Amino acid sequence: VAAAAMHADLVTSAVLLAAGVAGSLVAAVVLAPVIAQVVVRVAGAGYPLAFGAVGQLSRRNALRNPRRTGATAAALMIGLSLVAATSVLAASLTTSINTETDATFGADYVLTGSGQSPISAEIIDKARAIPGVDTVTRQRYALAHVNGFQIALSGVDTASLDRAVKPQYLAGS
Repeated sequence: VAAAAMHADLVTSAVLLAAGVAGSLVAAVVLAPVIAQVVVRVAGAGYPLAFGAVGQLSRRNALRNPRRTGATAAALMIGLSLVAATSVLAASLTTSINTETDATFGADYVLTGSGQSPISAEIIDKARAIPGVDTVTRQRYALAHVNGFQIALSGVDTASLDRAVKPQYLAGS
């Protein structure tokens, strides 16, 4: 892992990181019985005092078969790693989506109709009359049939479009 951090080449770093992670996992699985025995002896010393006979029984059980204890610890380690990786991925995706939304969407609020029902002009007028509302942009959708194909159409008020979204124009306005 340290070697991966020191390389500037992305491919070499990725290979070294994958090898380091795989090597660490194998080492943890192989050394788990030894590590479990040491941990149970040290950390489990207080269990008989705290929990009486149950603490003594659990400590002896863990020491009696260190391979089983190590295998259980390895399984828990793998499960915890998967949960942590999933949490990091979810947080990363959330941040990416929020950043992209902030970069392309300028509106603070969106009003939508229920199902296929558009919002009435009366509601649009009420929204425009609310103190503090600067701009209201109306967008309409419709389905059309052209040459046997169904296509979706979208219409928007171009006068206020640049306030609702942050379009990136390639040409024109």
